Amino acid sequence: GAGFVTERFIRMVMLTSRWLLFVWLLLSCREGVSKIIYGVLSSNSAYQDKGTYIAKFCYRGASGRFWYKLNDTSDGAFYFFIDEHWPSVIADGNCSSKLAKSRFRVGLEQRQGQQSIAEWANPHYWYILYAEPGSCDAHVPLNENFLSYELRFYNPDYQGNPTDHFGAEQRGLQTCFNLIVLLYMLIIILWGQKVWQIISKGGPMHAVLKMLSITILIEFVSALLTAVYYWSYSSNGVGIRIAERLSQLLGMSSQLHTYWMILMMSCGWPLSSTRSFKWNNHLMVVMATVVVVQLYVLLWEQMCDEPCRDGWWLLGLLWLLLTVLFYYNLRNSSDGERSALRLDFIHRFSVACYLWLIAYPANLLVAMVFPFYWRHAFMTVGVSILQMVAMAMLGRLFLSRSLYWEVSSLSASTLPLHGERSFASLKFRNYRSFQ
Repeated sequence: GAGFVTERFIRMVMLTSRWLLFVWLLLSCREGVSKIIYGVLSSNSAYQDKGTYIAKFCYRGASGRFWYKLNDTSDGAFYFFIDEHWPSVIADGNCSSKLAKSRFRVGLEQRQGQQSIAEWANPHYWYILYAEPGSCDAHVPLNENFLSYELRFYNPDYQGNPTDHFGAEQRGLQTCFNLIVLLYMLIIILWGQKVWQIISKGGPMHAVLKMLSITILIEFVSALLTAVYYWSYSSNGVGIRIAERLSQLLGMSSQLHTYWMILMMSCGWPLSSTRSFKWNNHLMVVMATVVVVQLYVLLWEQMCDEPCRDGWWLLGLLWLLLTVLFYYNLRNSSDGERSALRLDFIHRFSVACYLWLIAYPANLLVAMVFPFYWRHAFMTVGVSILQMVAMAMLGRLFLSRSLYWEVSSLSASTLPLHGERSFASLKFRNYRSFQ
């Protein structure tokens, strides 16, 4: 029946997610966005590819620097293309015509050298190809040579010296994540002891506060690992790759944990320890689908060199659909509610949840207004801050004795389910007298 089909679907989705995670871990071992790059150049590959693609870097417009080191000299060169011409370069099937579109070239007559990048009014991505005289001419004898290289890309720092490894699209991320880590530490310091006391005593707040606390701790560790990665990246141009990957996995886990919590509450998850939430196959299908989509986007970002705007739109659409599902569940569970106190709680709860859910699609739409080199930073920081504010609002709501605990006492054992008004009033009076 339907239950058997749903069970098979969940198993298939979870198996797919395991394979996606495995492939993502394998791709994580390859070169990423580090700006100290090592590799080997091949004459044969340059001929077959009509110029071997090496890397790209976003210079900020002011004078930057490109530095290289080889194990031997070569009659080839590095060709630099600006982002405005790159789409036509990719589409051009003629090797000579393609290389002619480069802004400048860096000859490799010496084993080590550097090149200053001219100033531009706005930041631009620069794409680098390697080609030899025989790469475009089949009549030139092709000798199979292998050339190991080390490349470094620098932007000017705040004093104008070309020592900054960060591209223009990454500028300010280190400072922003340092501030985000500080804000999470303040939240933990201010509310940590109170939350621990409530969790230790049990009661209607125990389960939901425990889930929210786990989510905040996971987000804190994720932000801390990201800050460590950017700190390392600023010093060596490579960063600690394992810190970046763990941060991405923890961030995804935190989002899944948070959505699972608010989805259960929107379905009337009991906040009293006397009842337990019943697992629903439809909710499991939703969560399994979310896991697969997020892993797929992570994998997509590893495989594409360009900014994965299609992946951004896919995630934005996913969160909009999840917002609609949350609205539908919350409306059904609170339909017909007459208690003004519980309606006030539901309103505040829904505002915080909507802020958390639409953080990604809202930032995505706003980011499209800005230049391409600001979008990544705006998306990353904007989503993190909005979701952190939403979790702080939920924490404040759950810790509010004047509202939430009274609502818990008024309810028959669930929120936002219904209860008899006379029975709720009796429990409320007993609770106030106990106080």
